[in-house]
Amino acid sequence: MSNARPKFKTSFKAARTYEPIHTGGKVVLSGDGSWLVSTLNEQALVTDIETGKRIQELKGDTSAVTTLAITPSPASPSAGGFLLTCSRSLALQIYSLPSLELHRTIAKAHEAPIITCAADPTGTLFATGSADGIVKVWDAARAHCTHVFKGHGGVISALVFDILQGGSRARLISGADDCKIRVWDLRTRECLHVLDGHVSVVRGLDVTPDGKLLVSGGRDKVVNVWDLDRGVLRKTMPVFETVESIGLVDVPAEGGKGKGKEGETRRAVFTGGDKGVIRLWDLATSQPIAGKTVKTSGKTHEILDVIHNPSTSTLTAIYVDQNIITRSLPSLSITRQVIGFNDEVIDTAFLTSPTASTSTSPAPESHLAVATNSDLIRVYDLERFNTTLLEGHDDVVLCLAKSSDGELLVSGSKDKTARVWRGVPAKENGEDESAGPTWSCIGSAEGHVESIGAVTVAPRERNFMVTASQDRTAKIWDLAALVDDATSSTDDDDAPLAAIRSLTTQKIHDKDINSLDIAPNDKLLASGSQDRTAKLFSIAYTAKTKSTPATASLNLLGTFKGHKRGVWSVKFSPVDQCIATASGDRTVKLWSLQDFTCVKTFEGHSNSVLRVDFLTRGMQLASCASDGLVKVWNVKDENCATTLDNHEEKIWALAVARDEKVVVSGGADSVITFWEDVTETEELERIADHEAQVLKEQDFENFLSIKDYSNAILLALSLDQPKRLLKLFQEVRAAASEATTSLTGSPHVDAVIKTLSPVDLRQLLFYIKDWNTVARTAEIAQAVLHAVLKYHTAEKVLECLEPKKVEEEEPTFEEEEEEESDKKDKKRKPRKKVEMKAGDILNALIPYTERHMTRADKMVRESFIVEHLLGQMESFEDIDEEEMEVDRAGR
Repeated sequence: MSNARPKFKTSFKAARTYEPIHTGGKVVLSGDGSWLVSTLNEQALVTDIETGKRIQELKGDTSAVTTLAITPSPASPSAGGFLLTCSRSLALQIYSLPSLELHRTIAKAHEAPIITCAADPTGTLFATGSADGIVKVWDAARAHCTHVFKGHGGVISALVFDILQGGSRARLISGADDCKIRVWDLRTRECLHVLDGHVSVVRGLDVTPDGKLLVSGGRDKVVNVWDLDRGVLRKTMPVFETVESIGLVDVPAEGGKGKGKEGETRRAVFTGGDKGVIRLWDLATSQPIAGKTVKTSGKTHEILDVIHNPSTSTLTAIYVDQNIITRSLPSLSITRQVIGFNDEVIDTAFLTSPTASTSTSPAPESHLAVATNSDLIRVYDLERFNTTLLEGHDDVVLCLAKSSDGELLVSGSKDKTARVWRGVPAKENGEDESAGPTWSCIGSAEGHVESIGAVTVAPRERNFMVTASQDRTAKIWDLAALVDDATSSTDDDDAPLAAIRSLTTQKIHDKDINSLDIAPNDKLLASGSQDRTAKLFSIAYTAKTKSTPATASLNLLGTFKGHKRGVWSVKFSPVDQCIATASGDRTVKLWSLQDFTCVKTFEGHSNSVLRVDFLTRGMQLASCASDGLVKVWNVKDENCATTLDNHEEKIWALAVARDEKVVVSGGADSVITFWEDVTETEELERIADHEAQVLKEQDFENFLSIKDYSNAILLALSLDQPKRLLKLFQEVRAAASEATTSLTGSPHVDAVIKTLSPVDLRQLLFYIKDWNTVARTAEIAQAVLHAVLKYHTAEKVLECLEPKKVEEEEPTFEEEEEEESDKKDKKRKPRKKVEMKAGDILNALIPYTERHMTRADKMVRESFIVEHLLGQMESFEDIDEEEMEVDRAGR
């Protein structure tokens, strides 16, 4: 490993962000499952489900989106179709696929808000149901209403089409909170049946492909099966939970592979509701179908909707906490989890994948654990758009910490417990391998009487951890036995969690403890508190032996005093005998461990500094604050090397990757930003740009030496070097003979100006405008301007000065980032001028031209006076000579 001194990090770019994509409401999937359309605040958002990239935001009319629908066929959105959005303003918008251009807008589709909508299987019709009990059917292509159905006595809560290709069967079935289901014939516009069998609002409907059976589910905890031909109830299936979504799927016949006949299937009903579990029920026997058992050890999160995608054979559940989980059929194993909304991001930690661990080198950090205002821990897969949700805590998770190798994760919560998690490959956990690894809780630490706000793990041996609570105490917990037995403890999911033993408990502060950190040698502990102090403790840990149990103790070594407000974060330097602290007094301080004095203070944040960490082998610091900024500091000179801005609210979380190439920040705006170190890349780019600049300058000099004015002028324009171009024009004009008829002094230069492109002509006019403002260069400016106006028509000049005629294509997100980075580095980009209209150019040229004309005219007039005076002086000299001759003759 190289011992070369690392270079300071001075430039970062936002390489990736995790932003909210769903804030509640309706969610739909495209036919092939590649697009996710969700409601985000007051608009609809289309997201690529594989990459997480935002495809387009559908702004609508700024009122809240109430429901969505997308045509289920063709299977791929790229093949065409329509997307329907309904807003609280009663408006209905239809977008064409795949362009997502607005196809039609109906300003007032209903007299009351539209609550639910559905698309027919052929992709030609949409149905909408409103809060006043009216159902309407719309032609998707022509955007006109084809049917209006009245009869329900309450809010329409469910809709489904039953249409057979060829038109032999065309029905619409609707359910409402009047507990009734109505079957409408689209051909005769009559109500065929009124089905009364629920005692609560109907939440889901589905029809078998042959159109004979209808299944309905409601909040009365039953699923009803109806005979559609006769309009009678065939049977009732109790599901023991309030049903929010229901549908029909085909699953393999009883016995599975090797037992049943190949290709045999049976029809099943899926349900999802307030228990947060998707269940499959055999339609024939009304019995639950054995599948993946979903264990919920934490809070129960209600399912609001379940989307069946036949093309991918999956069920996608939409949860009340805005999480979107996709499961495969029939096993119901998780294949993808998408986080719609994180709320406030409180803490983050990098983790390594359990499948990537090697004994020779540390595994790369492939996941990011995130704590939000939730009892669930989110673990983001950094390679694909997928997240693992860790259930176990009963209240909000407040803090996270990891072992130095990233294999162990420790969490502290408001439920007064800390939990230890360890990675498990998907195949060992019984999940689909495409879902990636998960993390299993291998131990729980209970003993604090208040919320746990800080945790840390011994970085060297990872044999103990320290927790701190609002009860103002710190506890040391023995992890040695837990880590050794972790493999066996995760074999049985139903086995009770191992209880982690507390080795010592000690009150260490007078107010809430916000942060803990253990020194790289496992011998020291630093703590930060709201009592405005940080403290240093020695840790005496003795591992368990055959005859003695493990013991540990804390001994106070000193107190760091100097902050004017609470200390939010403490961090040991990886190389020096010092710690860094971040405080609510808007400063970061560096303290010596020898005499507990403050050696450096970093000021620059405009609000409380919430987190601090070391970079570049301890030579730099990274800090984040309530002002929404991340700052990188040089420790030696206390200067801010760079400021990173991508958050709108306070930043609670800050994590640095092991290789220090990525810094992650997460804030109260629900945004997680990955800041990639591009210092070396930009340095190489600057070197390459400099070398290219030198070569071009040499080419320019070569063109001048051989009098190749055409290439010289074009090169000067491309280099954006008006001084060199001015020098060229001056040399040409100085070398011109008096007999020349050229406007600029050289016919070759005139020819170049005559053939300039609109972009180059515009650039030259900008230079002329600047040259014309200075008296000593005004003559050249007027000569070149004369040539421009001589060889180009006024219409062409005005056309090239219009910004819209020469502006380039709209920049991509990456180009915008590069441009933003160039601005920070103060680079001069060619042709990046402030946009000026033709009138602005003329208004700048005319006054100075008139001033130059006035000065020239005055000079001409004054030259006549000089000539007159000289003439008078010559006549006086002649008179004097005559008088002198007369005097000589007289003598």
